[in-house]
Amino acid sequence: MVQVDVVWSYAFGASFAAAAAHQLKKAEHPFTTKYFIFTLLFLSLLFVPSGVYLLWEHTQWETMQVATSKDDLPSWLVTVFVFTNVTQGILGYWISYMLAKKNKLYYSHLNWIIAWIIFWFILICGWDCTGWQRFLYDMSVNNGHCGNQVNIWVFHFSMPVESGGHWLSWHCFLRRCFYMVIFISQKKDIRKLDNLIKLRTPIQ
Repeated sequence: MVQVDVVWSYAFGASFAAAAAHQLKKAEHPFTTKYFIFTLLFLSLLFVPSGVYLLWEHTQWETMQVATSKDDLPSWLVTVFVFTNVTQGILGYWISYMLAKKNKLYYSHLNWIIAWIIFWFILICGWDCTGWQRFLYDMSVNNGHCGNQVNIWVFHFSMPVESGGHWLSWHCFLRRCFYMVIFISQKKDIRKLDNLIKLRTPIQ
């Protein structure tokens, strides 16, 4: 959703950097590591396209019922939406990196935790305490007519493919896979470091 994606993007970047905090402590530059490349690929190839698709296909839902059609969206808003979905992720990554570089691992993780708290607050409360109702309602599910909120499971998995239901599900699945790549690569680096330490440790 437009209102939460700025915070969501920041939370992703901060999460990825915090997940590799021990490796990033040794990195001289934040934007030349494989972890930043992973983050940038995730934002540009998965997160941004999914947001643009939902904004185009489900304008009312993606704007939390503020706009009713694509004609209500000024071009500058769409441009800013796409731009910040990348830049805020980079900002979140950079701040977590700087905290990890100063060996403040607690604050590096606190950075993404706070971001996710803000994300869920906006999504559930919104600006008028109806965020959860706006999130669970889409006129396209009710054939263009007003109606009650829909079950979250139905919204994600029961909508036809052309309506974007399966796209949302696959996007969530790919996002989980991306997290796994980050943690697996981090685990391999730690294992190499442990083996190096064992080789250099003199036998008693």
